[in-house]
Amino acid sequence: MFHKTSELFEFNKLLFIYAVTSIILASWIGKMLIQRTFIFKKSLLTYPLVAFFLTQLLSTIFSIDPHTSIFGYYGRFNGGLLSTASYCILFFAFISNISTDTFLGKKNTIQTLFKITLYSSLIVVLWGMPGKFGYDLTCLLFTGTLGNGCWTQQFHPEERMFSTLGQPNWLGAYLVISFFMSLYLLYKNQSDKRVSLLISSYLILIFSAIFFTKSRSSIGALFIGLLVIGFFFYTFKSTLKTKLFHYLFAFFFFITILFRNEIPFIARMLPTVQSKIASKNAQVEVKEGLPAGGTESFDIRKIVWRGSIDLLKKYYVFGTGVETFAYSYYFVRPIEHNATSEWDFVYNKAHNEFLNIAATGGLINILAYFWLIASTCYLMIRKFLFYIKNDKKSKESAFLIVCVSSAYIAILITNFFGFATTVISLYFYLLVGFVILMESNEITHTKSKEHKLGLLGLLPALIVVSGTIFVIRYISADMLYARAESEMQAQRFDMARSHLETAQKLKYEHVYEDKLSSVYANMALFASLDTNPQLDQIQTYLTKAQELNENTLIANPKNVFYWKTRAKNEYIIYQLTSEKIYYDSSIDSLVQAQKLAPTDPRLPYTQALFMNSYSEQDKNASENLVRALAYSNKAIQLKSNYRDGYFIKGQILKKMGRKDDARKAFEYIITKIHDTDEEVDQELKAL
Repeated sequence: MFHKTSELFEFNKLLFIYAVTSIILASWIGKMLIQRTFIFKKSLLTYPLVAFFLTQLLSTIFSIDPHTSIFGYYGRFNGGLLSTASYCILFFAFISNISTDTFLGKKNTIQTLFKITLYSSLIVVLWGMPGKFGYDLTCLLFTGTLGNGCWTQQFHPEERMFSTLGQPNWLGAYLVISFFMSLYLLYKNQSDKRVSLLISSYLILIFSAIFFTKSRSSIGALFIGLLVIGFFFYTFKSTLKTKLFHYLFAFFFFITILFRNEIPFIARMLPTVQSKIASKNAQVEVKEGLPAGGTESFDIRKIVWRGSIDLLKKYYVFGTGVETFAYSYYFVRPIEHNATSEWDFVYNKAHNEFLNIAATGGLINILAYFWLIASTCYLMIRKFLFYIKNDKKSKESAFLIVCVSSAYIAILITNFFGFATTVISLYFYLLVGFVILMESNEITHTKSKEHKLGLLGLLPALIVVSGTIFVIRYISADMLYARAESEMQAQRFDMARSHLETAQKLKYEHVYEDKLSSVYANMALFASLDTNPQLDQIQTYLTKAQELNENTLIANPKNVFYWKTRAKNEYIIYQLTSEKIYYDSSIDSLVQAQKLAPTDPRLPYTQALFMNSYSEQDKNASENLVRALAYSNKAIQLKSNYRDGYFIKGQILKKMGRKDDARKAFEYIITKIHDTDEEVDQELKAL
């Protein structure tokens, strides 16, 4: 994680993955070149994985925004074609280069790899735990203040722990995986009292930390995995040493009771006086049906899922393009979404990995994904049945399969209620590699003819250098983009322009281009306010803003955000030039945006806002106000508790001389939406 990039968590992790992937790929190719041998291990997952990648490639080719499909949605990043390619490379490099002979042998590679997960997850938990008590270490690292005050309103580490992962659900999913991997280490080392005590303490800590995330999907996945492991112990109790696990499971039960209020369904089964009082206090009257604290997250998910299914119906073959959900969801966004507390959030994922892949990748992509999952499950079951039919010594390997399977099931569960992040994606592709390496050695060694490598010998170095340059340029561009956003908020547009133009040279992103277009439009507006405005300079700014916006719309013509940018820019030009053609263009841009996002109430509201303002210079003001009123009503129709919609309606009615109707619109805000609103109070006094 790094605080100077535009996204604190996922962006930095993904770039790290890209850097490491380039090193591993170069090493793998270098090894083959030195040994003059083609090294590749086939497995049951080879064809499903290749099919999944190829279907994503097809979806990218037919995408509404190929650039986003390749690099991922800017802000989430993970899930684009490039990241999928990295995970596939890591998977094949892993199973092809880890020696099967030492995997469970004397060196026991799997134990080493599991220990790495144990140590890293321990650091993550210890880093995040102080935040639970108001002493967040991330704030100390990046701001020099030991507290939780550095976080925005969206982050509350004292309520839900997220540590270095970024969100509680992401942390919970990661810890569940680490938990099951460490259970295997405990079973393997239970004869060593010191080691078993340390691992048991770690497991109790991780178990508690999962509760502190309050991630229902992670907690549910944890208990389902424990049921699977408990069933395994019960079935083979005569041949397994499980005394230590009995004590450990008793601790888990105690922790569950202790933190029962962290889990709603357990809290309902074990009510306390405190929880009853809290429930009673929660039953307070709220405006327009929005519950205190916001709409329940699962209710919002159900709305988004319905939209995802509608999107799949419209684009059922190739989808709208890998990772384009942030744009395409607006095409089918259910009107019920406007009644939620997150109505104005950008949903860049379907919050269900399966529906997200189906909607953006189409039927071909989701079927390949199901094939990959089904093949993985079949492989795990086959290996498990093989080991339980053998002697007692093979029960350790059977338990390994159970632990890996429980972790894999946890990924599927958490992905069903969320989406794959960088860390979870790594485990999704690599966990099954542990099972594959327990298969017989099927690595293909094709000896090539003895000849000089020539320029081919430079290929590994070229891959590493190219990967390093790509990562450095990408992170440098993003840091400039983050600085530009800060400068824009401070209205230092000239500095923002400089940062964005440099960022564009380092790494092309139409997101940068869109911001730069807005910057130039605002620079023109501010330049016009100078005592001696330079008309040539203003015209240069306006021309540049239009050119950049045109480029973004060529890159992604179905991006509703870019049409909104055009509408704002054109209206600024109209304000500066008083030429009606630019006013008409701004309205036309909003109409185009509304075709893409028919249920977004902000679009008709903006139309009403522009028309209301234009009426002051329009000769046919009354006719224009009638149109503005219609758009304000449209905004209210889409969102019944839309404060801004009622406010602009009241202003329009006041201009039309309908003071009683205007008063009703303003009073509706006070009585139904906000108890106190100074701006509305001033309007009522003026009436």
